[in-house]
Amino acid sequence: MLLAAIALWALCADPTAPFESAAGGFRVLFPGQVTEQSKTQPSRAGPIEAHLFNAETDEMGFLVSYADHAPEVVKAAKPKAQLAAARDGVVGKDGKLLAERELSLEGKPGIEFKFEKDGMVATERAFLVGRRLYQVMALGPPGESRERAAKIFLDSFQLVAPGTR
Repeated sequence: MLLAAIALWALCADPTAPFESAAGGFRVLFPGQVTEQSKTQPSRAGPIEAHLFNAETDEMGFLVSYADHAPEVVKAAKPKAQLAAARDGVVGKDGKLLAERELSLEGKPGIEFKFEKDGMVATERAFLVGRRLYQVMALGPPGESRERAAKIFLDSFQLVAPGTR
């Protein structure tokens, strides 16, 4: 019975491994080994350093990223506009937006959207916490198992560091 449960777990590859980033101020469940990287991305307000954490299974990818925007950018832009810009940047011109809704994380503004691109379906939640933008995404082929794994992953995301709130 135990071997069957382990085999089933391996096939489903649902996110079950706790991961915490002290610098990022978050905790989430990934499906296994996490790869971390930082890269500088251009923006209208100048370069922004993005921190990326991802894990993959045979069929799916799971990603958390965060970037701190300059205080003047945060003051100038409304949260809805910032979240819409993040959404548009991810979906791009080649993607098709399938669903969208507003949500919050501990009272902080957020958005959840689902889109299709290059034969894959992705669900992302983006949150503004002070001047930090978090983006939490699960993507893979369409289907029930992707939906289940994406929900587990997205629902597990939590803020942990007082400095990020």
